[in-house]
Amino acid sequence: MLFSVIHYNTPKLTSALVDSIFKLHPDAEIIVFDNSDSRPISCDKWHGVRYFDNTAGGIINFQDELAKFPRRNEDVEIRVGSSFGSAKHSMSVQWIMNNIGRPFVLIDSDALLKKAVNFDDDRFAVAADIEIGEFKIRALPLIMYLNVPRLKDLYIDFFDPRRMIALSDDRYDTGASLFEDIHQVPNGLNRISFASYIFHYGSASSSMYNDLVSCVNLGVETLEQQVPAIQYDVVGAQRYSVVHVGSVEQYVAILH
Repeated sequence: MLFSVIHYNTPKLTSALVDSIFKLHPDAEIIVFDNSDSRPISCDKWHGVRYFDNTAGGIINFQDELAKFPRRNEDVEIRVGSSFGSAKHSMSVQWIMNNIGRPFVLIDSDALLKKAVNFDDDRFAVAADIEIGEFKIRALPLIMYLNVPRLKDLYIDFFDPRRMIALSDDRYDTGASLFEDIHQVPNGLNRISFASYIFHYGSASSSMYNDLVSCVNLGVETLEQQVPAIQYDVVGAQRYSVVHVGSVEQYVAILH
């Protein structure tokens, strides 16, 4: 089974994810596509990982790509600190689809796999959970199966520049254009429950979130000593303590 991860400045989290994949799928192949601008990941310790280094923009030059959208919403991206993260993530997934050409399971780098993937069903174009948000319904990219040959036959892309938040249409976050396309075709979407397969650190709705933010506001440096950490027994005898430290990009993942 082929897995793909888009990495951006969170090497401890991505490393934890890769370990959890190999625990449940020892023969997995994993693609790590690295868009980091400050904290790249080294994949030397793993066999079965293909590393694509885009840290210098040698594969996708995002500056050039963004320049194609003169009406892009710079102000909003600066305010929320995203720097066109959704668009860059979507472009990266599209590159993998175009250049690898095989079905794969996409997993967010800020997640841990807790259950073996069993939804790689080639009768469907996509297997994913959905999110009904403020604007467009989207196929959640936290964990999803992308049947690339089927999607190509249907002329459906993951990244659609005409429907992308901050670039062209702010109603479309990552996965929204994909859902809009696949739900109109037979066997387009096999809906799964993402929470059955992964632990996701990125949600601000975590039951620990308010306490952790309070610790951040108080200047507590060693959060794992102040707040009971969530522990996930997913890698044999090793346990992961995961602590949210106040923003989507900042996490601490400790093996112990």
